Amino acid sequence: MAPKKQVVVLTALTFNPRSVAYSFGMLANLSDVKLSYFVDDEIDAPVMKSETETITGFVEVAQKLKQLSESELQFFKKIIPLCYTAPLLADLEEILSAEVPEEPTMETYLVLGSPAVVDCEDLSAYPKIQALAAKFEKNAVIKASKGQVAVAFKKYEQLQAKSGPTLPHAEMGKVCTRFPPEPSGYLHIGHSKAALLNYYFAKKYEGRLHFRLDDTNPAKENPDFVQSIQNDLETLGVKYDTMSYTSDSFQMIQDLCESMIKKGQAYCDKTIQAQMQQERADGTESAFRNNSVEENLRLWEQMKIASPEGQLTCVRAKADMQNPNKCMRDFVIYRVVLNEHHRTGDKFKIYPTYDFACPIVDSVEGITHALRTTEFLDRNEQYQWICNVLGLRCPYIQDFSRLRLQYSLMSKRHLQWFVDQKIVDNWKDPRFPTVQGLMRRGLLVQSITDFIVSQGASRRLNYQEWSKLWALNKQYLEPIAKRFHCVLEDHVVMTLDNIEDKIIEVPLHPKNKDAGMKKVHISKSIHITKADLEEMQKTQAQKVTLMNIGNFTVNGQVLTYLPGDTDFSNTIKLTWLPNEEMQKVTLRYYGQLVTKAILGPEDDFKNFVNPNSLREFTAYVQKDFLTHCQQKSIVQLERMGFYYVDQVEGGVILHYVPEGKKQCQVGAFAFDEE
Repeated sequence: MAPKKQVVVLTALTFNPRSVAYSFGMLANLSDVKLSYFVDDEIDAPVMKSETETITGFVEVAQKLKQLSESELQFFKKIIPLCYTAPLLADLEEILSAEVPEEPTMETYLVLGSPAVVDCEDLSAYPKIQALAAKFEKNAVIKASKGQVAVAFKKYEQLQAKSGPTLPHAEMGKVCTRFPPEPSGYLHIGHSKAALLNYYFAKKYEGRLHFRLDDTNPAKENPDFVQSIQNDLETLGVKYDTMSYTSDSFQMIQDLCESMIKKGQAYCDKTIQAQMQQERADGTESAFRNNSVEENLRLWEQMKIASPEGQLTCVRAKADMQNPNKCMRDFVIYRVVLNEHHRTGDKFKIYPTYDFACPIVDSVEGITHALRTTEFLDRNEQYQWICNVLGLRCPYIQDFSRLRLQYSLMSKRHLQWFVDQKIVDNWKDPRFPTVQGLMRRGLLVQSITDFIVSQGASRRLNYQEWSKLWALNKQYLEPIAKRFHCVLEDHVVMTLDNIEDKIIEVPLHPKNKDAGMKKVHISKSIHITKADLEEMQKTQAQKVTLMNIGNFTVNGQVLTYLPGDTDFSNTIKLTWLPNEEMQKVTLRYYGQLVTKAILGPEDDFKNFVNPNSLREFTAYVQKDFLTHCQQKSIVQLERMGFYYVDQVEGGVILHYVPEGKKQCQVGAFAFDEE
């Protein structure tokens, strides 16, 4: 007999992942100690336990894992207590996925996951650490690729999901975030991410959310969208504490621009747009860059009155034409717009660019954290430059990736094309990614909130799958949606034998008493969907189960009740309706508007329009269906899925709610769910 395999008991390392989640993994990678990881979010200090000893404390554990030099030990003693109590970074996963060394050194490890490192006063004795700390302060990230680190991070993630994402440099009670949409369209799911993240962090840190309408371009704005955006925020459950318009600050912003001109920090430029773009790309200074202050002020006055000369002029920041970041090459901060503004009328003829107005208003309005999508990454330097030049407090910039979903268009211009072509009814069509469109498709606010918050303020750029969001949505619908039977238009009549005609009461949800009860009429003849009869005939079923009643034997279209038979394990389950007046309903199934998951920059979306993005079926439910549900509620038609009650007057219309499956079945028809 073969000898038993010797069981190796690994040293157990227990740590609090809310502090330094995977630093131990990094350290273990540099040592010969094999570890088994455990997490405990209530302990104050890490514990390493082997068969022979138990060691407690970060420094003590580190010494055991690796022989530290005296300088490293001193660094540990100074830094580690700070590391262990430091707040988590907003997106710790990025630290594990970026650029730096494949084989991290001890010094690299020390910086990993420790915002507190940059606060250490005396790093002069450790030049490598000092260099890394300086990079870390500028959002540098550190790569770790070995398996033990991945295990530690995975376990960290499990606990992170309980507490939610965090915000760097956030003080309880002092955080102020903002949501600054432009009033030029309806909010879509991408805007929802920004709104919900800002709201989440404001609540998490007992701070406030400021709602600002960025109305700096009167050529694009429509006052009607102001109310629609407010309605969308209300739908999302986002409650803001204060509200303003950028236009409230137009005079102040204009005065600040004028002060920059007087100080030689900005100049007026009449270069045509195409030439200006080329010069910025080449790093070539404008012929107007060295205008006198007097000439710049003269042109500035011409801009204010929108004279012919003024209309050819813009104001540019005198920044750095040799900066490798081309966004810093004398960017435009003011221009003439002749359209009347929806709030200020014709008072102003000149308007600030978003890039100029945003940091000014953020600072003045007390914003502490400016959450911006990664498309603004190159312009973060602009933001900080403007604050510094004007002597304004600079809010902390937290970047996050845009929410991008497969098979989806977010461009207003593209979506408007579908409206103009009458492919969709309007901007609230369930095929649109707008807030109202998604609500009409049965997406719950809780689902989209959890989906977005689970990602946090991550900078990872990837396309999400709709199926993940709909699968999450289904989890919330399962315990609350009232359940009903339904038959399609091509139904057939079946005769019931050995059962009396009666009315019974059935729970509207078998596991939710609060849903209430419904009356079900068991009649001598019933309706079932034709496809179900065909399935019975195809399989030569001898026995079937009528849901809410029991088992029946099959003889053609006559079903005989088996009152003592409770074995439902291998029977075909049938939904049915009594042979009496029924409520007619229209079932609508919406697909994606385009057939390609990810459209490339060279793709014309018009070549990928889905010709079958809407299917309709006529069906029937019990006659008192509308006494148990109302418009905008979501019900479950058993064996057919969940449905959003979109319309009750003038005909009942139900919208199918995707469940994250590849296909859905309606009678004999099967098609892609999305």
